Amino acid sequence: MFPNVALNSPVSPDPGADIIITDIVGNEMVQMVSEVHLETFRGYLNARLGPGYACALIHWFAQQKGAVALAAFDRNRQAIGYAIGASPSLAKKLQRDLAWITVRSIVLRPWLILDKRLWKVGYARLVKKNDADNISHEEDLPQPTMSLFGIGVESPHRRKGVGQRLLLAFEERAKALKYRSLLLWVYADKATTRRLYEKCGWSPCPGSIESTGAIKYVRLLDTHSV
Repeated sequence: MFPNVALNSPVSPDPGADIIITDIVGNEMVQMVSEVHLETFRGYLNARLGPGYACALIHWFAQQKGAVALAAFDRNRQAIGYAIGASPSLAKKLQRDLAWITVRSIVLRPWLILDKRLWKVGYARLVKKNDADNISHEEDLPQPTMSLFGIGVESPHRRKGVGQRLLLAFEERAKALKYRSLLLWVYADKATTRRLYEKCGWSPCPGSIESTGAIKYVRLLDTHSV
């Protein structure tokens, strides 16, 4: 059922449109989007941490000033996709604010300790933390920069333009917030996802692949069109 809240500046204001993209507002919408997140990233660490972590993650972006949290709904008023992002400088705040729920999720799922991805991500964050610090200060990107933290579309709705609509809406929200460039990290072996980014004007950065197997993509924004 569609959340019983007013759409906040929907990108697709026509209620008869096949896809409506709007800001994520209210606990009910957060819950719906978190379920999309769990389905989209099933098997990945940030989904294996469970529904509590997923809700906390989506809620954090929806409430964070200067962040972007968008949801895509189909004509049946079901959440089918989302996109979330914020300034890379907020990465430490995100980790700090979600630290308790992360630890709690691992305690409730002790088998995750055996997941090599948990240690690989932890290594990238703790031992190579300077990588994240340098992202927001790179000379080749106009500042300020917004990082696309996550984007997902439910499997039945993929290859139908939903991901592209979300990326374009994300870009418009970033422009409205006066960001001048975008960046994201995607696993190098995700060929389909990488093609989507490149179709929407994102460019891979050669030599940026890190220890987790992720590669950086960037996009410059035309702020004059805002």
